Amino acid sequence: MTRDKLRALPPADRARIRENAAVWRDNGTAAQKQLAADRLSELDAIELEDVGADTEALKVYHAFVAQPPSPADVVAIRALLDHPASTAEELSLASGWAGNKWHEQFGRMCRKREASLWAAADAPARGARAFSGILAELDSDGNRFTMKPCAIAGFRALGIAAALPAG
Repeated sequence: MTRDKLRALPPADRARIRENAAVWRDNGTAAQKQLAADRLSELDAIELEDVGADTEALKVYHAFVAQPPSPADVVAIRALLDHPASTAEELSLASGWAGNKWHEQFGRMCRKREASLWAAADAPARGARAFSGILAELDSDGNRFTMKPCAIAGFRALGIAAALPAG
């Protein structure tokens, strides 16, 4: 399969190809091991092109390929991408939800992927950890959320942020 054909595949299909290549790399014949190494190198190159040299963006990409976002996760992600510097209530409204539902959904989504990303910071004022802070910044003065640049890059590579300009 050519690089262009690999690039055109959805991330989940590329993840399946990566898994199959890893099996050949670990258990195949000498010829299969070489083919697997070549395929894995191509996939690595495509992913690096998609997210750049940002290792955190690559972690976001891999976390969401390994555990694809639910439809509600995509709604929460798109709301924040489309409405940066918004409160949780504003993001809930943008998502078609009421109250603090956006914050609950986004936090739950981040918590599910914490082990693949990085640890959530403590939120002493709440007596808990700030799971939303894994992928979003919070301006504590106005309680306004903005997506972290590494998350934007990772979601762009996944096609979730395709409409956003690069950078």
